[in-house]
Amino acid sequence: MTRSRSNVLQSARDILRTAELGLRDLQSGPADRRLAGLRNAVVFGRAVTNVLENLRSRHAEFDSWYKAQSEALATDVDMKFLYKLRSEILKKGTLPVASMLDVRELDTALDPKIFGSPPPGATHVFVDGSGIGWHVALPDGTEEKYYAQLPPEVGNLETLFVAANGSTRDAVELVERYLAKMRELLDEAEQLFGDAV
Repeated sequence: MTRSRSNVLQSARDILRTAELGLRDLQSGPADRRLAGLRNAVVFGRAVTNVLENLRSRHAEFDSWYKAQSEALATDVDMKFLYKLRSEILKKGTLPVASMLDVRELDTALDPKIFGSPPPGATHVFVDGSGIGWHVALPDGTEEKYYAQLPPEVGNLETLFVAANGSTRDAVELVERYLAKMRELLDEAEQLFGDAV
């Protein structure tokens, strides 16, 4: 079945929305969802261009437009990094990141209820490099960490890309820029190619 240009563009918009949901998890999700969000934002962000390439056979001007867009993305150091990262995620399962907990103020007498309702079996609050939450006693006598949303008045959990030389980059900032670029690309494609079947 041949899809219309509007179907292709809608599919690209849906893929971008999936990437944006990943970004939202990365920005403010619980600690256990931040890395999943990062992976989704990077992988599905790149998939926007894969879907747009389906317009190639549906519009004569697509190739010249897309070639210029691809060249611009390839010369942008950040876009190139995320393009390569997508391949690392899909082919090797690796993600070169670190978490940093930036605590603004934490009173040892802090009421644990500030983190929301504790889960069943919660024994005490913990703070570590991945976030804040409760230790939960399991029926077999072991304990697991249950991460909670870190209140902004307490601090912030940052996710950083770590380069081979040890330098770091804020992952949220970089992925926000990446998805903004994908959004611009898609908006332009819709303006140029979205009016016909």
